[in-house]
Amino acid sequence: MSTDTKQRSSNIELLRILSMFLVLVLHANFLGVGAPSPVECSITPINSFLRFFLASLSIAAIDVFVLISGWFGIKPTVRKLLSLFFQIIFFTVTILIVFAIIKGREVIGLKPILKLFMLTKGYWFIKSYICLYILSPVLNLFAEKASKKTFSLVLISFFVFQTIYGWTDSAPEFYYGYSTLSFIGLYMMARYFRLYPIPLQSNRKLCLATYFIISFLLAISIWFLFRIEFHIDYAPKIVFSYINPLVILSSLALFFIFENTPIPYSKTINWIASSSFAVFIIHTNDNIMYYYRSIVWYLYSNFTVCLRVLLILVFLVLIFLLCVLLDKVRLFVWHKVEKAFDRHSTRMIDG
Repeated sequence: MSTDTKQRSSNIELLRILSMFLVLVLHANFLGVGAPSPVECSITPINSFLRFFLASLSIAAIDVFVLISGWFGIKPTVRKLLSLFFQIIFFTVTILIVFAIIKGREVIGLKPILKLFMLTKGYWFIKSYICLYILSPVLNLFAEKASKKTFSLVLISFFVFQTIYGWTDSAPEFYYGYSTLSFIGLYMMARYFRLYPIPLQSNRKLCLATYFIISFLLAISIWFLFRIEFHIDYAPKIVFSYINPLVILSSLALFFIFENTPIPYSKTINWIASSSFAVFIIHTNDNIMYYYRSIVWYLYSNFTVCLRVLLILVFLVLIFLLCVLLDKVRLFVWHKVEKAFDRHSTRMIDG
């Protein structure tokens, strides 16, 4: 998601960076190492709980991204949408070519082409966000024109319905929050609190306490369910669902912590944040994710507790910085494409 760093506050841009890093942490924790088993919860209860607690702190990250978009309001343009598609295609093609050279894999084929245009089940977040982006003018118009009472009733009705039918998976179109529909709810909620703030959202200490208390409750509940082996295949989907009311409240709390933290404008923070979405695109690529998980697992299983934590942390920071730097290359290419297109358009008009 491209951002105009000149118009964005550095406190929210810092939150964008943190949220993307938490996504890396979440994937390293549960995809790289794997969720603690019931046996681990019994034999090493403290270590298992701490890993669940880390996941609970991280799970808010995805919802936070949508809340940020809703807070500022998406201002869609064809050029911004093309820039997003270019970012996805640029990295997908680059990764395919690199792996074709290293591993001898074919770049041209049905599966790579389908992935190139996101016609597989992967990249769910990107596709859900693009759909939200397309619908944003309608959502913005409703937020601007609807009365506070109407807006409130729509939001309350939506989240009650989502909680009853989406969270219980009896309305599959919500799919535990992996959907544009749930993104719409988050987006509109952020728009509402921007237009009609309440005193609680400006209480930073309360928001901080809420974030950590909810994270603790999520962690202790999932640890307990695993400990007694109660529906361990289903429990994570419920507890760590993006539409779990506690996860949504945690995301709101995390957002308001940073929204109420004054940070002077920082060119460095905004520069990094402007490329943070590339971290998601690159590391969730199937080819990259295979090695990402393998490296995390190697570090986790071959070193002592303190050393493994340090090494994994360093690895995640390096991945983050590398992805940001690679995106600066992509931005350089995109600006060249834009200039070439503008020159061509000018010639067409003059001609």
